[in-house]
Amino acid sequence: MTNNIMPAVQTPSPKQIKGEQPVTPLCKASSPTQRCRLAPTNTSPPRPAPVTPERNTQTSMLLLLCCLGLALGAVSPSADHEVKLERGSCPMFWYSFNGRCYKYIATRVSWADAELYCVSQRANLVSFHSADECSFVKSLIKNFDPAEGHTWIGLSDTQKEGAWMWSEGSEVNFGLWNPDEPNNTGGAEHCVHTNYDADSRWNDCLCHVTLPFVCVSRTVCP
Repeated sequence: MTNNIMPAVQTPSPKQIKGEQPVTPLCKASSPTQRCRLAPTNTSPPRPAPVTPERNTQTSMLLLLCCLGLALGAVSPSADHEVKLERGSCPMFWYSFNGRCYKYIATRVSWADAELYCVSQRANLVSFHSADECSFVKSLIKNFDPAEGHTWIGLSDTQKEGAWMWSEGSEVNFGLWNPDEPNNTGGAEHCVHTNYDADSRWNDCLCHVTLPFVCVSRTVCP
Protein backbone atom coordinates (compact mmCIF):
# COMPACT_ATOMS: atom_id res chain seq x y z
CA MET A 1 0.00 0.00 0.00
CA THR A 2 1.27 3.29 -0.94
CA ASN A 3 0.92 5.90 1.75
CA ASN A 4 -0.40 9.07 0.25
CA ILE A 5 1.16 11.77 2.26
CA MET A 6 -0.79 14.95 2.07
CA PRO A 7 1.38 17.94 1.76
CA ALA A 8 1.22 20.32 4.67
CA VAL A 9 -1.22 23.12 4.16
CA GLN A 10 0.62 26.37 4.36
CA THR A 11 -1.17 29.28 5.92
CA PRO A 12 -0.78 32.22 3.63
CA SER A 13 0.98 35.16 5.11
CA PRO A 14 -0.90 38.44 5.39
CA LYS A 15 0.93 39.69 2.31
CA GLN A 16 -0.37 36.73 0.24
CA ILE A 17 -4.05 37.62 0.86
CA LYS A 18 -5.20 39.91 -1.87
CA GLY A 19 -6.65 43.14 -0.63
CA GLU A 20 -5.52 42.63 2.97
CA GLN A 21 -2.90 44.75 4.68
CA PRO A 22 -0.29 43.21 6.99
CA VAL A 23 -1.24 43.32 10.64
CA THR A 24 1.39 44.69 12.97
CA PRO A 25 1.13 43.33 16.52
CA LEU A 26 0.84 45.88 19.27
CA CYS A 27 3.62 44.20 21.24
CA LYS A 28 5.87 41.13 21.23
CA ALA A 29 5.76 38.62 24.04
CA SER A 30 9.17 37.75 25.43
CA SER A 31 7.98 34.41 26.85
CA PRO A 32 5.08 32.00 26.18
CA THR A 33 3.41 32.97 29.43
CA GLN A 34 3.58 36.72 28.81
CA ARG A 35 0.58 38.31 27.31
CA CYS A 36 0.57 41.46 25.32
CA ARG A 37 -1.25 44.37 26.79
CA LEU A 38 -3.39 46.54 24.65
CA ALA A 39 -2.31 50.10 24.34
CA PRO A 40 -4.40 52.29 26.70
CA THR A 41 -7.11 54.32 25.06
CA ASN A 42 -7.10 58.05 25.76
CA THR A 43 -10.69 58.88 26.78
CA SER A 44 -10.00 62.28 28.33
CA PRO A 45 -11.63 65.29 26.60
CA PRO A 46 -9.47 67.33 24.24
CA ARG A 47 -7.64 70.19 25.82
CA PRO A 48 -8.89 73.66 24.89
CA ALA A 49 -6.76 75.72 22.64
CA PRO A 50 -4.44 78.05 24.51
CA VAL A 51 -5.83 81.56 24.97
CA THR A 52 -3.59 84.02 23.23
CA PRO A 53 -3.53 87.81 23.76
CA GLU A 54 -5.04 88.23 20.29
CA ARG A 55 -7.98 85.95 21.22
CA ASN A 56 -8.52 87.85 24.47
CA THR A 57 -8.68 91.11 22.53
CA GLN A 58 -11.21 89.72 20.04
CA THR A 59 -13.43 88.39 22.86
CA SER A 60 -13.34 91.73 24.67
CA MET A 61 -14.27 93.57 21.49
CA LEU A 62 -17.22 91.24 20.84
CA LEU A 63 -18.52 91.73 24.38
CA LEU A 64 -18.13 95.50 24.07
CA LEU A 65 -20.03 95.58 20.77
CA CYS A 66 -22.78 93.37 22.22
CA CYS A 67 -23.23 95.63 25.26
CA LEU A 68 -23.18 98.72 23.05
CA GLY A 69 -25.87 97.23 20.81
CA LEU A 70 -28.08 96.47 23.80
CA ALA A 71 -27.64 99.99 25.13
CA LEU A 72 -28.51 101.57 21.78
CA GLY A 73 -31.48 99.28 21.23
CA ALA A 74 -33.05 99.84 24.62
CA VAL A 75 -36.07 102.03 24.66
CA SER A 76 -35.97 104.40 27.61
CA PRO A 77 -36.99 107.95 28.44
CA SER A 78 -34.51 110.73 27.84
CA ALA A 79 -32.00 111.14 30.67
CA ASP A 80 -31.59 114.88 30.13
CA HIS A 81 -34.26 116.25 32.48
CA GLU A 82 -34.39 119.76 33.85
CA VAL A 83 -36.93 118.59 36.44
CA LYS A 84 -37.10 115.12 37.95
CA LEU A 85 -40.34 113.35 37.13
CA GLU A 86 -42.06 111.60 40.00
CA ARG A 87 -45.34 109.73 40.05
CA GLY A 88 -46.10 110.53 43.68
CA SER A 89 -49.71 109.67 44.48
CA CYS A 90 -50.80 110.04 40.84
CA PRO A 91 -52.24 107.10 38.84
CA MET A 92 -50.19 105.11 36.37
CA PHE A 93 -48.75 107.24 33.53
CA TRP A 94 -49.46 110.48 35.42
CA TYR A 95 -46.71 112.55 37.04
CA SER A 96 -46.94 114.78 40.08
CA PHE A 97 -45.96 118.43 40.40
CA ASN A 98 -47.12 120.88 43.08
CA GLY A 99 -50.14 118.81 44.04
CA ARG A 100 -51.46 118.21 40.53
CA CYS A 101 -51.07 115.27 38.13
CA TYR A 102 -49.89 115.61 34.52
CA LYS A 103 -50.11 113.16 31.63
CA TYR A 104 -48.51 113.29 28.17
CA ILE A 105 -50.55 111.84 25.30
CA ALA A 106 -48.61 111.06 22.13
CA THR A 107 -51.70 110.56 19.94
CA ARG A 108 -52.10 113.45 17.51
CA VAL A 109 -55.57 115.04 17.63
CA SER A 110 -57.14 118.47 17.18
CA TRP A 111 -57.22 120.93 20.08
CA ALA A 112 -60.92 120.25 20.78
CA ASP A 113 -60.47 116.45 20.74
CA ALA A 114 -57.46 116.81 23.06
CA GLU A 115 -59.59 118.81 25.54
CA LEU A 116 -62.42 116.27 25.33
CA TYR A 117 -60.02 113.43 26.12
CA CYS A 118 -58.62 115.29 29.13
CA VAL A 119 -62.15 115.97 30.39
CA SER A 120 -62.88 112.23 30.12
CA GLN A 121 -59.95 111.75 32.52
CA ARG A 122 -61.37 114.33 34.96
CA ALA A 123 -58.73 116.80 33.79
CA ASN A 124 -58.16 119.58 31.23
CA LEU A 125 -55.48 120.56 28.77
CA VAL A 126 -52.50 121.83 30.72
CA SER A 127 -52.37 125.40 32.02
CA PHE A 128 -49.26 127.26 33.22
CA HIS A 129 -48.91 129.61 36.17
CA SER A 130 -45.14 129.73 36.75
CA ALA A 131 -41.79 129.22 35.06
CA ASP A 132 -41.20 126.15 37.24
CA GLU A 133 -44.40 124.58 35.96
CA CYS A 134 -43.31 125.30 32.39
CA SER A 135 -39.96 123.59 33.06
CA PHE A 136 -41.75 120.57 34.52
CA VAL A 137 -44.07 120.18 31.52
CA LYS A 138 -41.15 120.69 29.15
CA SER A 139 -39.33 117.82 30.91
CA LEU A 140 -42.47 115.68 30.79
CA ILE A 141 -42.76 116.16 27.04
CA LYS A 142 -39.06 115.51 26.48
CA ASN A 143 -39.30 112.33 28.56
CA PHE A 144 -41.54 110.78 25.90
CA ASP A 145 -40.59 112.88 22.86
CA PRO A 146 -36.85 113.69 22.83
CA ALA A 147 -37.41 115.88 19.74
CA GLU A 148 -39.75 118.09 21.83
CA GLY A 149 -42.30 118.52 19.07
CA HIS A 150 -45.25 120.89 19.08
CA THR A 151 -47.72 119.99 21.84
CA TRP A 152 -51.20 121.35 22.58
CA ILE A 153 -51.75 123.32 25.80
CA GLY A 154 -55.06 124.57 27.20
CA LEU A 155 -54.89 128.20 26.04
CA SER A 156 -57.29 129.56 23.38
CA ASP A 157 -59.28 132.61 22.32
CA THR A 158 -62.03 130.66 20.57
CA GLN A 159 -64.73 132.50 22.53
CA LYS A 160 -63.51 136.01 21.78
CA GLU A 161 -60.63 137.19 19.62
CA GLY A 162 -57.69 138.27 21.76
CA ALA A 163 -59.33 137.14 25.04
CA TRP A 164 -57.06 134.24 25.95
CA MET A 165 -58.47 131.75 28.45
CA TRP A 166 -57.34 128.48 29.95
CA SER A 167 -59.75 125.63 29.25
CA GLU A 168 -59.92 124.75 32.95
CA GLY A 169 -61.10 128.29 33.79
CA SER A 170 -58.11 129.57 35.77
CA GLU A 171 -56.72 133.09 35.42
CA VAL A 172 -54.17 133.77 32.67
CA ASN A 173 -51.45 135.20 34.90
CA PHE A 174 -48.39 133.84 33.13
CA GLY A 175 -47.22 133.85 29.51
CA LEU A 176 -44.35 132.41 27.51
CA TRP A 177 -45.11 133.55 23.96
CA ASN A 178 -42.60 133.26 21.17
CA PRO A 179 -41.46 136.66 19.84
CA ASP A 180 -44.11 138.24 17.58
CA GLU A 181 -46.75 135.80 18.86
CA PRO A 182 -49.71 135.55 19.02
CA ASN A 183 -50.14 136.94 15.50
CA ASN A 184 -53.39 135.26 14.39
CA THR A 185 -52.09 134.52 10.90
CA GLY A 186 -54.94 134.53 8.43
CA GLY A 187 -57.35 135.51 11.20
CA ALA A 188 -57.91 131.85 12.10
CA GLU A 189 -55.30 130.93 14.75
CA HIS A 190 -57.19 130.53 18.01
CA CYS A 191 -55.49 127.59 19.81
CA VAL A 192 -52.04 127.45 21.38
CA HIS A 193 -49.23 124.91 21.39
CA THR A 194 -45.86 124.95 23.13
CA ASN A 195 -42.35 124.01 21.91
CA TYR A 196 -42.46 126.47 19.03
CA ASP A 197 -39.25 127.47 17.26
CA ALA A 198 -35.78 127.37 18.84
CA ASP A 199 -36.88 128.83 22.17
CA SER A 200 -39.66 126.24 22.62
CA ARG A 201 -42.23 128.88 23.53
CA TRP A 202 -45.92 129.33 22.74
CA ASN A 203 -47.51 129.91 19.35
CA ASP A 204 -51.12 130.40 18.23
CA CYS A 205 -52.20 127.88 15.63
CA LEU A 206 -55.16 126.56 13.66
CA CYS A 207 -57.29 124.53 16.05
CA HIS A 208 -57.87 121.64 13.63
CA VAL A 209 -54.15 120.83 13.38
CA THR A 210 -53.41 117.47 15.02
CA LEU A 211 -50.77 117.41 17.75
CA PRO A 212 -49.90 115.46 20.91
CA PHE A 213 -51.00 117.10 24.16
CA VAL A 214 -50.66 117.27 27.95
CA CYS A 215 -53.53 116.91 30.44
CA VAL A 216 -53.51 118.20 34.01
CA SER A 217 -55.87 117.31 36.85
CA ARG A 218 -58.11 120.13 38.05
CA THR A 219 -57.39 120.26 41.78
CA VAL A 220 -56.73 116.66 42.85
CA CYS A 221 -55.27 113.65 41.11
CA PRO A 222 -57.84 111.88 38.90
